[in-house]
This record gives sequence, C-alpha cells and structure tokens, in this order.
Amino acid sequence: MFPRGPAGTRVDDSADMAKSRNTTSATATEIPERARETTPPPKPDQISQRAYELYLQRGGSDGRDWDDWLEAERELRGGDEPHGDSGE
Repeated sequence: MFPRGPAGTRVDDSADMAKSRNTTSATATEIPERARETTPPPKPDQISQRAYELYLQRGGSDGRDWDDWLEAERELRGGDEPHGDSGE
C-alpha cells in the first residue's frame, strides 16, 4: 500500500521521477571571443558624434541618418570595416 500524502493522495516513493533535461547545449556554453571582452558598449552621445562625422564625410546629404547611426555603432563596437558604398 502507498503512503498517503496531503489531502489523502497516494504517493508512490518507489516510482522513478522524471529527470530534468539539460537545456544547455555544448555550443551554448561556449562563449564567443567578443562576448568575453569587458569593453562597455558605446554611449549614445559617442554614437551620435561618430554618425555626424559619417554624415559630413558623405557631404551632408540627407536621408541616411539611420545608416550613419548603425555604421557608427558598428565601428565603435569594434565591428568589421565600414560598410559604406563600394562604388559599384
């Protein structure tokens, strides 16, 4: 006979409990080289200043503010070379 738990429910202590799944895969535990760096992200005013410099380098033409911001952010985070127009 099974022992009784709270509210009179039967508890089978001999039954195997479900084992928890390991949700962390081997690749998820590997930290990319860039993620290990302790360099803080650039501040918005730094990004703004660099985006303005990019705007001036392009001759001050309007309509690419978002591109300038993203490029400035990428440069300040230490990303790849600038992704400007390749002239093709």
